[in-house]
Amino acid sequence: MTCPRPDELARLLDGELSENRAAAARAHLESCAHCTRELAVQRRLLDDLAAPAAGIEADRLVASVVARLTPQAARRSRAPMFAGLVAATAAALVLVLVAVRPDRDAGTFAARGGSGGLAREVGVVLHRLAPQAIELTRGEHVRSDTRYLATYRNIGSTVHLLAFAVDAQGTVHWLYPAYLDARTDPGALALAPVAHETALPDAVVLDRPAPGPLRLITIVSASPRSVSMIERLSPAELQPAALASRFPDDVIRELVVNVDESRVSPP
Repeated sequence: MTCPRPDELARLLDGELSENRAAAARAHLESCAHCTRELAVQRRLLDDLAAPAAGIEADRLVASVVARLTPQAARRSRAPMFAGLVAATAAALVLVLVAVRPDRDAGTFAARGGSGGLAREVGVVLHRLAPQAIELTRGEHVRSDTRYLATYRNIGSTVHLLAFAVDAQGTVHWLYPAYLDARTDPGALALAPVAHETALPDAVVLDRPAPGPLRLITIVSASPRSVSMIERLSPAELQPAALASRFPDDVIRELVVNVDESRVSPP
């Protein structure tokens, strides 16, 4: 047997390999020092993700994110004249580590579709900056000018992220990737393997989202996808169940918050 891929070793730890493949992998590990070390690394990563982070370090790293994502640095996602047409200003790039907070509610996002391995290896979390980074929860009220920031962790192979919001009028607002020109078709944002939770490149402010329910949707896929694959869908096709049917191998999550028109930060 040739050396298993790192993602196969992760699936072995998760018990997701077929019985024959798992038996062959275990037999291979008995005589391969390289794969034995790789398996040990995978196991340590899982243990690290399961362990709570020190609160003082978490606060310090979150503060680092906020300090570098000022209101002027936030990318504004322009609402289109019709659903799906988005433009945005340039953003200041930031890449920092954010400690995993032990009080995270794993049930905040409703997951649809996706393989068990991909869902276990990759996690994407949305925050609002007010001004500190606060993880969004289902049903909470947000301002029209809320700054959104996503963080992720990935203990598998490189994957790809599409993140967007659908407001109460059905308008699509792009979070990641930035949709700068309607004549282009940006590809999904690549999420490289990283053991710690990591902030994505920029914060995003939606441009005049309609008051009412705001659906925040993330799609994580093993293969690259593009903005146009979402832009061409109808409102009904943007529902989680329909997206899961269209992209059965992807991990699709939806979080619904409420935009309160009266809650706008003063100029």
